[in-house]
Amino acid sequence: MHIVQADGSIEHKEFLITNTKGDLTRALVERMKQDIDPRGTVIAWHSMYERDRNTKLAELHPDFAKFLGDINDGMFDLKTIFSENLYVDSAFKGSASIKRVLPVIVPELTYKSLNICKGDQASERWERMISGDTPESEKRQIEKDLLEYCEMDTWAMVRIWEVLKCGGKAKLQLSNK
Repeated sequence: MHIVQADGSIEHKEFLITNTKGDLTRALVERMKQDIDPRGTVIAWHSMYERDRNTKLAELHPDFAKFLGDINDGMFDLKTIFSENLYVDSAFKGSASIKRVLPVIVPELTYKSLNICKGDQASERWERMISGDTPESEKRQIEKDLLEYCEMDTWAMVRIWEVLKCGGKAKLQLSNK
């Protein structure tokens, strides 16, 4: 994740579950609590999915339910701006996918050079990484690739958000909504 502070400074944090012994989600929720201030706004792309994951985590870890609920309550879906046609560009080809929006809004950022370029590919590679049958050298490469992909996803949201708030170069095409 990337954390944008009130003073504009940006901090990158990362966490990847690599240990498959015991409860896989407890360490994740503990790290989220350490890194996320629930009083802030968590920006997501397709927040319905993220909220659902947090709700499931709250069911598994009731002692974190308030924290996870607070995150869900304060979450903003950046995709909404594009899915509700508040920012439109023909180059999106009718899609609100971050993979369609990013090259138009922030053309200098791209997923193309990454070994993992899509969410479903990331899930498949994570499964391979935690498999006992995968050689250690391959596991380390997958871990590196996953962290690069996730960093790109969150950095892409930061950069799109910056452009939308006109901190970067923007060509706004507003609808009548």
